[in-house]
Amino acid sequence: MGRTALGFTPASQVAGTLVVPTSKSIAQRHVVLACIAFGRTELHGLSTALDVQAALAFAEQVASCERLPGGAWAITGRPPAAGGPRARAPIDVRESATLA
Repeated sequence: MGRTALGFTPASQVAGTLVVPTSKSIAQRHVVLACIAFGRTELHGLSTALDVQAALAFAEQVASCERLPGGAWAITGRPPAAGGPRARAPIDVRESATLA
């Protein structure tokens, strides 16, 4: 498959509002995408699960993050074409608990 997926190319711009059900898996993906997106992304209604908190701790190390009222976050990312996210220190991304 080429570099175009869903009609987007690496130079495409996407803007808008997306409302999805609260899910820690989706929240983690949104946090990571915000870290590599150009410009400011606001995330509202994130799950409070530990996995999401770990993703936000990661974001604080690699992007410009601001806690907003009501538990929302604003993340100003750095896309790969601009050098991508840069960690300021070693990052502990933690591990989800597994059942034996």
